[in-house]
Amino acid sequence: MVQRSSKGERTRRAILDAALRVVARGGVGEVTHRRVAAEAGVPLGATTYYFSSKHELLRETLRYGAQSESEAPAGTAWAAAAEARSPRSLAAALADDLGAYLDDRPHALSTYEVFLAAARDPGMADAAEAWTQASRRQLEPVLERLGSAAPAQDAGVVTALLDGLGLEQLAGQRADFVRAVARPTIERALTALLPHPTLETVR
Repeated sequence: MVQRSSKGERTRRAILDAALRVVARGGVGEVTHRRVAAEAGVPLGATTYYFSSKHELLRETLRYGAQSESEAPAGTAWAAAAEARSPRSLAAALADDLGAYLDDRPHALSTYEVFLAAARDPGMADAAEAWTQASRRQLEPVLERLGSAAPAQDAGVVTALLDGLGLEQLAGQRADFVRAVARPTIERALTALLPHPTLETVR
C-alpha cells in the first residue's frame, strides 16, 4: 500500500486532475500513463507509482471527482430558496448552477466520459455510484425543507433530470438553455414532487 505524505498527496491530486483534463479533451481512450504524466508535469514513474494500471487510474479519477463533489458546498441560492420555501426559486438556482457547470465544458465532458467508462466496466460501478450519491446528499436537506415527503427519492429524481439536461445541452449547445429549457423543466419537476401547487410558470 502506498503511504502518502502531504507532498505525495498533492502529486496524486495533480495526476487525477490531469487525467480529468485528458478525458475531457479526447475521451477515456486517450488516457495513458504517459499522457497523464505529461499533462500533470510529473515523471512517468509518478503515475505508475500511484496507479498501477489504466483501469485503476480511471477508477480513482471517478472516486476523486465524487469526493470533490461531496465536499463542495451547495450553492447559496439553494439554501436561500429552501429558507424562503420557494420551489420556484430553487428551480432557478439549480438551472443557473447547471448552466455555470456546463460553461466549464472540459470539466463537464470529463464527468460524462468517466461515467461512460463505468458503464462499460462493472469494476468501476461503485465509484460512479459514489459520485451520484454525493450529488443527491446535497439536495436531500434542501428538498426536505421545502416539504418533500421522500427527500432521498426526490433528490434522485432531480439529479437524474439535471444529468439528462446537462448531456442534452453539451450536445446541442443552446444559447438560451438556462432560461428556455433548464428553468421551466426543473420547475415543472419540482411542481410535481413538492407540495406547492400554485407555482407560477417561469417566463
